[in-house]
Amino acid sequence: MKPTAILLLHCPDQPGIISEMTRFITDNQGNIVYLDQYVDRQDGIFFMRMEWELDNFLIPRDKIKEYLDTLYAQKYSMTCSLYFNDVKPRMAIFVSKMSHCLYDLLARYKAGEFNVDIPCIVSNHEELRYVGEQFKIPFYVWSINKDHSNKAEVEQAEKELLAKEKVTFIVLARYMQIISDDMIKSYPNHIINIHHSFLPAFIGFWLGVLFLLALDLLIPHLHVGSDQAEGPKSRLGRTTMMVLAVTLHNIPEGMAVGVIYA
Repeated sequence: MKPTAILLLHCPDQPGIISEMTRFITDNQGNIVYLDQYVDRQDGIFFMRMEWELDNFLIPRDKIKEYLDTLYAQKYSMTCSLYFNDVKPRMAIFVSKMSHCLYDLLARYKAGEFNVDIPCIVSNHEELRYVGEQFKIPFYVWSINKDHSNKAEVEQAEKELLAKEKVTFIVLARYMQIISDDMIKSYPNHIINIHHSFLPAFIGFWLGVLFLLALDLLIPHLHVGSDQAEGPKSRLGRTTMMVLAVTLHNIPEGMAVGVIYA
């Protein structure tokens, strides 16, 4: 597999961004292998993901981000994130007492479905330490007082651990604590929450139900035995159970809301 760089960027939508960014790659002898872009028309924000091969690229990989920030960040009010396909992201998992999300993540990780390293599991309870031991992943516990009087101290210790382990992003696998704004600011748009679909928004749940119902009607062979007669009520019940499984969303500042991924 050839080494590639992956650029994620967003900025206020304006003409010329795609041509400017692609010209930066091609002028420096990079071969673009993937490009996708999206405009949030409501907020007027432009998003782009671009990947290019580094074999003949003229700019050293440790200088690319500096070039991007110097040439384009101020000009377009642009925020850039740069990744390399030969560098694995490092994922920390936060849990409390319930094990099902943790087991699912670790099983998929061991099966090779996730191209990440997991240097640590963080919890506010001892109950799931045995899971970390089963998968040979260090398990750290910081108990939080009921009155949250030590919460800032605990989060500071957690941030020190994450920095030491060079953690790229955090997954909350049924972690039953509210993440402070200070912690979120340390990992902006790099904290993902997993929980059952009734939280945080019923809207997402019912949109998912309607989408899968429509899909079920259009492609009836999605389910075993779906060629048999089935009434609307039983179809709604089965489809609802599909959506109830999980909600996956990022954590912005404030309440547990954000972009819902699944």
